[in-house]
Amino acid sequence: MGTDFAVGDKVKILEGHGFDGKTGVIIKDGGLQNLGVRKLGEGKYNTYLKQWIVKLDDTGDEVAFFEGMLEKITLI
Repeated sequence: MGTDFAVGDKVKILEGHGFDGKTGVIIKDGGLQNLGVRKLGEGKYNTYLKQWIVKLDDTGDEVAFFEGMLEKITLI
């Protein structure tokens, strides 16, 4: 990814989960999450992605963002 995030970082959601434009704080490093088995070529492999949990400023909702979605949030 281009940006390294850390717990306590203030972020803005550019796109995702219907929360576009909202701000929040990363409250948890969710670690690697197993998204299940995916078929790739001849084999099947477990797919793991890094997860971050963002607590929204206005509602307090906690939203998960996975590694492949991190381009949709930015540091502010």
